[in-house]
Amino acid sequence: MKLIAQSIINTIVGTNLLNRNQTPILLYPKLNISNMRFLVFLLLVLCTETILAQQSFSLKIKLTEAFAKEKFLIKVLDKSGRKVLKQDSLLGSNDLLVYKGVMNQEATFVSISIKKNKSNVSNTIIVTSGDNNLSLLNTSFPEVGYEPLKVSGNKAAEVLTNLHHIRDEYSDKFSTKEGNIRVLNRERLQELNKLQMDVLKSYPNENFSALLLYELSLYFFDKPYQSYVKDTFDHLADSVKTSKIGQVLGFNIQNFLQASKDIGIGGKVPQFSVGTANGDTFKNETLKGDTYLIVFSATWCVPCQYELPSLKNIYKKYSSKGLKVVYFNEDDDVEKWKRHINENNLAAWINVSEKKIARETTIGKRFGVYAVPAYFLIDKNANIQYNSISNPENRLRNLDKAISNLYSK
Repeated sequence: MKLIAQSIINTIVGTNLLNRNQTPILLYPKLNISNMRFLVFLLLVLCTETILAQQSFSLKIKLTEAFAKEKFLIKVLDKSGRKVLKQDSLLGSNDLLVYKGVMNQEATFVSISIKKNKSNVSNTIIVTSGDNNLSLLNTSFPEVGYEPLKVSGNKAAEVLTNLHHIRDEYSDKFSTKEGNIRVLNRERLQELNKLQMDVLKSYPNENFSALLLYELSLYFFDKPYQSYVKDTFDHLADSVKTSKIGQVLGFNIQNFLQASKDIGIGGKVPQFSVGTANGDTFKNETLKGDTYLIVFSATWCVPCQYELPSLKNIYKKYSSKGLKVVYFNEDDDVEKWKRHINENNLAAWINVSEKKIARETTIGKRFGVYAVPAYFLIDKNANIQYNSISNPENRLRNLDKAISNLYSK
């Protein structure tokens, strides 16, 4: 789905969403009463992932004459609408395009595109399990360039059209021009997303509402925004909440809001044990009595690499005072990670990783990290003195100020 995608690409405030091959990252916290409930919910999600098998769907689109004999490229996407799970190309037959596939939840995104000469007609739609009978509304190819593929025939198509209409109107009213494109700033984009969430509240019994809400939930990770996601989720019917995508979404919301409490300024840093680049095991409890940074990063994260020189300068500025850095890599490519350490001269840092793809790691989610880079400052009493989650703008400047304030006490 291209729902606000162009705007988010151009307005994101220097973080990379953890969406590379990802689903929510699960966590096994220490067991107290609050975390016991958390663990029970986690086990429920894990069981649901295992029990619910892939579901079949069929996509039948009645074609207009101009497209009756064209080759279509079909891509089945993951629940975030970002990763391609399966790709096929096929021709229409008797003015009808028929595609059969499987999905990992009750509703999913499917990209459909047709390229002809210098023109491209494409879009991403939502399909649900079972039969999806639609009609193509396009009657001709553009002479050159892009034109959205338009379909009708079910509620999901109607809702997507409505959301796109809201997006376009809002963009026309509030976006600013940057080069050849128009973008919304962070505040306006959040407002737009909330307007789109309000639409989903009108469709509480539809699984596509949970899918679209999941997609919208990935854009910003601050407490007010995620609280609005929760409010929208609470409006959904129980049958939608307990669907596969609904349970994943519910877990994400609960995990983020719980983590937001756990990592508040002045709170105790969560304890963890993780492997190092040297093959040893590191436990952050061994740093009690030290001031240190916890940095969540990834070799594939562009903003992380952009900010790394400034982060190294901060470390150089305070290393003589005893500052240490625990540097997480949120990926499973061990060789690339080790090259990254060597090429950037990071041997003085404590380089750690769970050596898993981001969706399978656990520690970052304990810290409420759904986007990288993320920075945490821990004092000698194991208290959190700064985190960049709640306000990612100017995070390095704020981090430097927090360190300076800590050492000046």
